[in-house]
Amino acid sequence: MAVSALPRALPLLGGGVVADRFGPRRVVLAADTVRCLSTLALAALLFAATPGLWLLTAVAVVFGIVDALFMPAVGALPPRIAPPGQLARIQGLRGLAHRAALVLGAPLGGLAVAAGGSVAAFGLAGLLFALSLPLLLALRIHPLPTAAARAKGTAPRDLADADTALDTAPRDLVDADPAKGAAPRDLADADPAKGTPPA
Repeated sequence: MAVSALPRALPLLGGGVVADRFGPRRVVLAADTVRCLSTLALAALLFAATPGLWLLTAVAVVFGIVDALFMPAVGALPPRIAPPGQLARIQGLRGLAHRAALVLGAPLGGLAVAAGGSVAAFGLAGLLFALSLPLLLALRIHPLPTAAARAKGTAPRDLADADTALDTAPRDLVDADPAKGAAPRDLADADPAKGTPPA
């Protein structure tokens, strides 16, 4: 987990740009395909030989990089698949499934290792990744209203715009003008003695 954390964190912002440029479903499909092939290959190598720790380290690095692309993309899917008025419900179900996976994943993985060894555990994980591919292909994706506007830009420009937005957000809060109805200054300038509510 520690080995995969650094390659996951470094390209995470770029992963959002990739999902925005190529579409979240394509990125999720590519990520799950890589994870499926990597996991099945690891199971086959463990079955045929006894590789050293370097193999697990290499797979962990691959998973970290792929997760940096997968996480922003899968987070962008709900608005594209939700029927009108159902986005909150889908987000809630996604959060519930994520928590259930965190709670049940480790015990089920331990059970698989105890029943069939590491080969069976990695093989089962690879099959689960493979099962996700036809399910993702069956999704009906609805384009977002701003998709055409984003298509006119370039990936480096999108990444630069995202970085600029992160840099300027705290400054916008500090420099907010009370005359324009900015909440932070309005709350500070409100005089309780005069009964003046915030704008």
